[in-house]
Amino acid sequence: MSDDLPAQTTFLEDPPPRRGEYLVPEHARVEQCRSCGMSIIWARTRSDHAIPLSLATIIWRGAQRYALAHFADCPDSKEWSKRHD
Repeated sequence: MSDDLPAQTTFLEDPPPRRGEYLVPEHARVEQCRSCGMSIIWARTRSDHAIPLSLATIIWRGAQRYALAHFADCPDSKEWSKRHD
């Protein structure tokens, strides 16, 4: 280990799951968000609903990729919400 790291630093082999995180499909196609233009990929929730995932938030955990729902970082997410206040 490097001498410039604090002694109490620990390294996790796999980071813990993040809230709103989904498994990235193996052959996911990259598209652009129709509102903000960010790169997204589509996945399915456990209840088989389509959900956009942000390409910028992908992390590897073991041999699988995970990403956060694009609703978390899309500036126009309220426009796509089915529940308008």
